[in-house]
Amino acid sequence: MKLFKLPILYSFIVLLCFSGIAQTTSFSDAKQKGSATLEYFYVETPGFIENSGGGQKGICADILTGFESWVKSQYGITLNTKYVPTPKESFPTFMNKVKSGGPGVIGVGGVTITEARKKSYSFSYPYINNISILATNSSVPTISNPSEISSAFANMTALSVKGTTNEKALLELKKKYFPNMKIEYLSSNMYVSKKIAEDPKYFSIVDLGYFLASLKEYRSIKRQPAMDEANETFGFVMPKGSDWEPILSKYLKEVYLNSPQHRKSIATHLGPSALKLLDSYAN
Repeated sequence: MKLFKLPILYSFIVLLCFSGIAQTTSFSDAKQKGSATLEYFYVETPGFIENSGGGQKGICADILTGFESWVKSQYGITLNTKYVPTPKESFPTFMNKVKSGGPGVIGVGGVTITEARKKSYSFSYPYINNISILATNSSVPTISNPSEISSAFANMTALSVKGTTNEKALLELKKKYFPNMKIEYLSSNMYVSKKIAEDPKYFSIVDLGYFLASLKEYRSIKRQPAMDEANETFGFVMPKGSDWEPILSKYLKEVYLNSPQHRKSIATHLGPSALKLLDSYAN
């Protein structure tokens, strides 16, 4: 009798475990049901997606709030959404969770769209241009030309996060200008700017949002203008083949980017200086 009960008990536990896992919804199923469950996997990115008083704020949060209302008015679909944080703000963990996510998973953060990533993920239409900034402690002298970096930063160490486009940019910088560059890796971009602001021995290439947030918080970090790069775009990332991609892209391209909310959101979350800097590269 005990042997008979054991498999039943095991089956019940397995069923209970799986019933606790949220089932997200594809767009095709959502059209039939009139409702959908979406999960927003996110990695905190200053100005783009941040925790705030039990909720989320930032450019991405503004976009998704507008998207939810638009999907309701355009397709009659009610979206039930949940933000899912990334353990330890690890970017590689975040990307892996999105890749293996369900049909209604959308990855949220300062995620650069690259041709290499497109092989494994689906990306939305870009919602903002990114400027990669060479950042140092404010006590480090300003260089006027990239060729000066090997001598000016000879006793400094670069900081980066594995698998990011900023790591790739640092490796290219090392190859072209600074063959003796030493790189120290951290688990999250959140820690890179903080370490630079605290210690003049470190430098890195950081995204615009991280730089502006760090400048506001620490005042001991500065931009090296000779190394600015404005050849990247940010987008929302989804599992490969997600049928939410064309829907989110349609909203971004046809609605959000043509609305006053676009520039207002940038100014609110990144500051007016971000608008000026982005505009200077757009012209």
